[in-house]
Amino acid sequence: MNVAIVGASGAVGQEFLKVLEEPLNTVFILTCENYMDLLQTVRSRCTVYHLEPLDCATIERHLSVIPGYTDEDYHYAALNCDGSIENAENI
Repeated sequence: MNVAIVGASGAVGQEFLKVLEEPLNTVFILTCENYMDLLQTVRSRCTVYHLEPLDCATIERHLSVIPGYTDEDYHYAALNCDGSIENAENI
């Protein structure tokens, strides 16, 4: 079995729907901030899992491997990223 992680936005459309409809031995993990932005035909083929924001300690541990920053920098980013590693990395 193959696993594909796909970051989705409103641009995910007919092309992705065609991939979902073809019988492949693949599991797609489709990530998005607002699943209502996806085509209804895509949503109807998905199982929705709502994930909670990450806690500050988890985000700080993730950031701590990035060189050139202090513990205070990691802590500030973790407090101000709304539980999102992507947001924390961009602070």
